[in-house]
Amino acid sequence: ILLISQLIVQAQATSDPALVQSLLNALADPNRLQIIEALASGERCVCDLTSDLGLAQSRQSFHLKVLKQ
Repeated sequence: ILLISQLIVQAQATSDPALVQSLLNALADPNRLQIIEALASGERCVCDLTSDLGLAQSRQSFHLKVLKQ
Protein backbone atom coordinates (compact mmCIF):
# COMPACT_ATOMS: atom_id res chain seq x y z
CA ILE A 1 0.00 0.00 0.00
CA LEU A 2 2.91 2.34 0.67
CA LEU A 3 4.20 1.77 -2.87
CA ILE A 4 0.79 2.59 -4.33
CA SER A 5 0.56 5.75 -2.23
CA GLN A 6 4.00 6.84 -3.42
CA LEU A 7 3.04 6.27 -7.05
CA ILE A 8 -0.11 8.36 -6.67
CA VAL A 9 1.81 11.21 -5.00
CA GLN A 10 4.43 11.16 -7.78
CA ALA A 11 1.74 11.19 -10.46
CA GLN A 12 -0.02 14.11 -8.80
CA ALA A 13 3.26 16.01 -8.55
CA THR A 14 3.59 15.97 -12.34
CA SER A 15 0.38 18.01 -12.60
CA ASP A 16 -0.63 15.75 -15.49
CA PRO A 17 -4.26 14.70 -15.01
CA ALA A 18 -3.93 12.06 -17.75
CA LEU A 19 -1.09 10.38 -15.85
CA VAL A 20 -3.05 10.37 -12.60
CA GLN A 21 -6.09 8.98 -14.41
CA SER A 22 -4.01 6.26 -16.07
CA LEU A 23 -2.49 5.23 -12.74
CA LEU A 24 -5.82 5.12 -10.96
CA ASN A 25 -7.38 3.10 -13.79
CA ALA A 26 -4.54 0.60 -13.56
CA LEU A 27 -5.04 0.27 -9.80
CA ALA A 28 -8.83 0.01 -10.03
CA ASP A 29 -8.85 -3.70 -10.81
CA PRO A 30 -8.68 -6.07 -7.81
CA ASN A 31 -6.64 -8.59 -9.82
CA ARG A 32 -3.97 -5.98 -10.49
CA LEU A 33 -3.81 -5.12 -6.81
CA GLN A 34 -3.31 -8.82 -6.05
CA ILE A 35 -0.50 -8.95 -8.59
CA ILE A 36 1.17 -5.88 -7.07
CA GLU A 37 0.91 -7.43 -3.62
CA ALA A 38 2.35 -10.72 -4.87
CA LEU A 39 5.28 -8.90 -6.50
CA ALA A 40 5.99 -6.64 -3.52
CA SER A 41 8.67 -9.02 -2.25
CA GLY A 42 10.42 -9.22 -5.62
CA GLU A 43 10.27 -10.79 -9.06
CA ARG A 44 8.31 -13.99 -9.50
CA CYS A 45 7.71 -16.43 -12.30
CA VAL A 46 4.38 -16.02 -14.10
CA CYS A 47 3.71 -19.71 -13.53
CA ASP A 48 3.95 -19.15 -9.76
CA LEU A 49 1.59 -16.18 -9.95
CA THR A 50 -0.84 -18.24 -12.00
CA SER A 51 -1.11 -20.89 -9.32
CA ASP A 52 -1.04 -18.47 -6.38
CA LEU A 53 -3.63 -16.03 -7.73
CA GLY A 54 -5.82 -18.46 -9.63
CA LEU A 55 -5.75 -16.36 -12.80
CA ALA A 56 -5.29 -17.76 -16.27
CA GLN A 57 -1.91 -16.92 -17.78
CA SER A 58 -3.54 -14.88 -20.55
CA ARG A 59 -5.43 -12.73 -18.02
CA GLN A 60 -2.28 -12.24 -16.00
CA SER A 61 -0.39 -11.13 -19.08
CA PHE A 62 -3.10 -8.59 -19.82
CA HIS A 63 -3.00 -7.19 -16.27
CA LEU A 64 0.80 -7.07 -16.23
CA LYS A 65 0.75 -5.17 -19.52
CA VAL A 66 -1.64 -2.60 -18.05
CA LEU A 67 0.53 -2.21 -14.95
CA LYS A 68 3.66 -1.83 -17.05
CA GLN A 69 2.15 1.01 -19.06
